[in-house]
Amino acid sequence: MSNIKYCPNCQKQHDVNAKECECGFKFVVKEVEDEIASTNTIVHVDTVPQFVWKLIGFICPLAGLILYIIWRKRWPERAKNAGKFALTSVILVVVILALLIFYFVGKATGDIV
Repeated sequence: MSNIKYCPNCQKQHDVNAKECECGFKFVVKEVEDEIASTNTIVHVDTVPQFVWKLIGFICPLAGLILYIIWRKRWPERAKNAGKFALTSVILVVVILALLIFYFVGKATGDIV
């Protein structure tokens, strides 16, 4: 549940209080009761823990890929978590399947007793 904003040029994450991005973009900010509210960026408050998006991406890689594609621009952190764990899940399944294939081929040819 953190307040973050993204640079419209490079899409890097910044704290709500940031006044300038590393790429040189200057945020236009105005102070509002001890809080800096951005006027040229959108602040998204993510109320769902990142663990949920990682779990969804890992358990159902297709859903993780779809969520990544849908959320790339609006929710970059969510998209990154869902996509990264979907890719991890696919790689893990491919490795396990390759090991099983080698095991059963070895068993069938007599290389493994």
